Amino acid sequence: MSCHQKPVAEKISLAALEASITAYYDGLSDAEVEEDKLWGEFAGAELAAIDPPRYPDQG
Repeated sequence: MSCHQKPVAEKISLAALEASITAYYDGLSDAEVEEDKLWGEFAGAELAAIDPPRYPDQG
């Protein structure tokens, strides 16, 4: 990236970004929402298997 270019986050307003994200998620069907939920659960389980949480009382 040249030093004259601004990051995308600086080129659009926060309100425009929020509106775009809301429109995307509002446009998903119930089946797509369920599929995304299942993929999220799968990804979370895989991440936990690779890098399990560390708790202070467990050394």
